[in-house]
Amino acid sequence: MISPMDTSPRQLKMGRTLIKPEEFRDLETIFPFLAQIPEDVRHKLYAVGRMTTLPAGKVMLQAGRPCTFIPLVVKGSIRVFNPPEHGRTMTLFRIRQGQTCVVSLLSQLREKNMPVMAETETPVRIYMLPFPSVCDCLEQQLAWKDFMVRIMMHHLTDVIHVLEATLFERKDRQLINWLNEQLKGKPGTLICTHEQIAIDIGSVREVVSRMLEDLQKKGLVTLSRGKIRVKDQALFDVNKTRN
Repeated sequence: MISPMDTSPRQLKMGRTLIKPEEFRDLETIFPFLAQIPEDVRHKLYAVGRMTTLPAGKVMLQAGRPCTFIPLVVKGSIRVFNPPEHGRTMTLFRIRQGQTCVVSLLSQLREKNMPVMAETETPVRIYMLPFPSVCDCLEQQLAWKDFMVRIMMHHLTDVIHVLEATLFERKDRQLINWLNEQLKGKPGTLICTHEQIAIDIGSVREVVSRMLEDLQKKGLVTLSRGKIRVKDQALFDVNKTRN
């Protein structure tokens, strides 16, 4: 039995999830800043954190509501997007393994509600740290500050790319670039809806459907319910020459 004052990383109960010693080692591999902070500080964080697993499609942060934790993504992908009531929904950036959400931290520092929403794209595993504990334990830790600056730059770069594409790039090129990114430049099959693509590239479903149908007529893709198969490498090669 571990007493309330015992913060050594042996086997601490985090909410309903039991954290095992090997999971602490995994955390420190995925988030190297944890291994760089003093051991006593690290153990305090481990005593209050909670490991949570969420299914795909789960809204985990709501716009207009407060956020009370800092999420460290251990596995999976989370999509951050503007709320529908602000107009057309658009994906702003993604939080992947080894990252956290800068917006959640800034919102809590400013004592403001979340201005964006966050939804799991895949099943995710998240280590959740209470905001007060983060402030108490990490405020003076240079490793934590360096980690947050790097994440902030990464997310800011993603948002700039989204704005550039929305403002200056033709929608058909945006669509092809999106397919290219998802398939890593090779023909293959994607399981997704036209609505999902529209949200990602800042368009509407009808426009995306029309562009995909045009690509199908040219023999570059095959469409079926919930699936898009890119048949020809030429789809990506032609777009490279245009760019």
